[in-house]
Amino acid sequence: MKDIPTKNPNVQIVMNKGQIKAAAPKAAIEQQNVAVESNVEQAAAETPKRKPGRPVELTSKRQAELKAKLESGEQKKPGRPVDPNSARQQRLAEMELKRENGEIKRGRPVDPTSERQKRLAEMEARRQDNGGVLRRGRPVDPNSVRQLTIRAAAERELQRLLAAESEAKAKK
Repeated sequence: MKDIPTKNPNVQIVMNKGQIKAAAPKAAIEQQNVAVESNVEQAAAETPKRKPGRPVELTSKRQAELKAKLESGEQKKPGRPVDPNSARQQRLAEMELKRENGEIKRGRPVDPTSERQKRLAEMEARRQDNGGVLRRGRPVDPNSVRQLTIRAAAERELQRLLAAESEAKAKK
């Protein structure tokens, strides 16, 4: 692969056997291959995205006048005004009212007499009986070979940690 320099410093073209393999922002390629340094991230965060066209001076007299007109209600916000009597606005208002009253039911209704709902209710009752814990699946045999080896390994680790701790106290 061979890098081809471009006029735009943010774009890197990667060539492979005479064909363009990918053209991507330099930051994306570096992020895939090498961790991006913190100064690059800071520079990207500090530079704001520019809008096309003439920049707006927020402290200008014109901007102050527009802000005052908007606050006083003399001038409305730009954009198409909403017609409150349109079918869509009436439908939205009706939906909002139903949503507040809890009348909107979405999805298939639950049948409380179904096998699944009975099983869920039974599992919830068992969970309440066990203090909020529901054990499912095959129970663990505490006398199995696997459980005995796990317990022995845990005891060895505990003994090792206690010995290391007592050794550290003895050195002090």
